[in-house]
Amino acid sequence: DAALKVFAMRFVREVNDAASAQAFAAELSNLPADEQVQLLSAMAAQKPPSARGVSRTAVLAAANAANDDVRLAALKALRQLGNSSDVPLLLAAATGDERRHQGVARETLDHIRGKDVDVVLTAGLNGADARTRAELVRALGARDVSAASAEILRLSTQDTDSNVRVQALKALAVLAQQKDLPKVIEILKLAKTEDERHEAEMTTIAVCEKVSNESGRNQPILAALA
Repeated sequence: DAALKVFAMRFVREVNDAASAQAFAAELSNLPADEQVQLLSAMAAQKPPSARGVSRTAVLAAANAANDDVRLAALKALRQLGNSSDVPLLLAAATGDERRHQGVARETLDHIRGKDVDVVLTAGLNGADARTRAELVRALGARDVSAASAEILRLSTQDTDSNVRVQALKALAVLAQQKDLPKVIEILKLAKTEDERHEAEMTTIAVCEKVSNESGRNQPILAALA
């Protein structure tokens, strides 16, 4: 009955104790895939920490389910229920070959709460493979993690992978500030490929728009032309 299902999902969302949350979590894998998707969405909306902790365990298990839609729903639910320990799982999906999983995982990486998530993403830049570095840089830019701007500035010219350099330039359009304008202009001059040059131009324009006074914009540009 459709009305009964709507009521049940509302009840799941409003659960405020661990025992009730556990009862629903235990049923998750026994349901048809479409109902699992609905239940995962309802779990993600729970507010009490005790219920969220129980539901989070079920969501992580569902992230490895055989059904594609269930896995996607679990990745999406981690936007509300996830934490920094889920970064490796999300990175694996974001850098994998399944495009729908990539998109959902990236959205979750961009919106999962916690400064500790920012710390884990930044630390991951050290030692990651090129594909993962590019995704880490993209996520740090999307999350506006200003603490990573110095490292991303470095990667924009020194990373050995062109895609990482391009992602770094895109991130700098968000992260770089007025003080970084001379460095951004220098990056433009050092661009190695057409894609990098284009992104460096876009980043330079974006940073210039953050400069409140005209002389602050003109001085670094004139110095670069000298």
